[in-house]
Amino acid sequence: MENIWQTLARSWPNFVNIFVSGTMCYENKHDYAHIGDCDYKNTPGKAPTDSYSYTGISYEIIITCDGGGASPGNGSVVTGPYDGNNPGGGFGNTITNNPCNKLKNSLSKNIIGTTPLKTTKGMLQILKENLPSVNPQIPGEIAYGMYQNASNELEPRFFEELDIAHNIEAELGFDVYPVFMHTHKASGLTIFSLADIFAIKDGIDNGNFNENTVFYLVTDNGTQYAMTITDLNSFNAWTNLYFAGWEFDNIKKLKEDEYEELINKKNNIDQNENGLARFFDTKFAGIQLFKSSPDFSTWQQLIYNPLTNKTTKTNCPN
Repeated sequence: MENIWQTLARSWPNFVNIFVSGTMCYENKHDYAHIGDCDYKNTPGKAPTDSYSYTGISYEIIITCDGGGASPGNGSVVTGPYDGNNPGGGFGNTITNNPCNKLKNSLSKNIIGTTPLKTTKGMLQILKENLPSVNPQIPGEIAYGMYQNASNELEPRFFEELDIAHNIEAELGFDVYPVFMHTHKASGLTIFSLADIFAIKDGIDNGNFNENTVFYLVTDNGTQYAMTITDLNSFNAWTNLYFAGWEFDNIKKLKEDEYEELINKKNNIDQNENGLARFFDTKFAGIQLFKSSPDFSTWQQLIYNPLTNKTTKTNCPN
């Protein structure tokens, strides 16, 4: 039976162009990326990773200028783990802003077109089963975006890294994504990168993400996290100022250097968790960070206490 990589090679000739707004940057700093927009074959007994058919593939250079927004109105975001040198590597409508309830609602969402039927939790398990250390056929990072169709159901789109710079470039179109999840390789960060956070801002600016989107991360370092936006006004106020000029190398480096003071590859898992929770708290970012058990059955809120400079972990009700 044809495997996923044979399918990819056979489908490769389909190219589309990506357009950007604003003035073109003098020198492109992004890497090439493979962008897949996939629908699964609804064959009984086949898991999502066994087979799928492409509805479109894009392979192109993305140039982001004028505030760092890639293809406004055409929904393009770049994610990936920041490794100290390269940026790289991450969303269900709810009726409550309670972070634990929002997460619980997201995890139980059915993802149509998957056989057998998967939930968001099940798709996270698929990510974990396709980390490079588990599945050598997938050496890079991958992502799934669950977009909301005309019937308000969630359908999956698959994206993957083609280069080696920890980048996943996701062409999201005009759709809204209540769920977005991706992986980091073992050589990347154990937690969300600054590039991941910028990608969330970019997706919100493009209309692909909103305050109900839940962002998930599974890493090849044995960690699993989620983020929800608890205060969209605070998030927008912070990111609009913090990421201004992100397309300029000197400004981007200053931000990444600041981030690396708290969150970096040299830290252990607890240090990066405390660092990111502290970062969000000091920036009034309007984000809640969660950590998952290995099987995604239990989740904890990570809450930073500035008086003790420590992060507490509070269990979410199952």
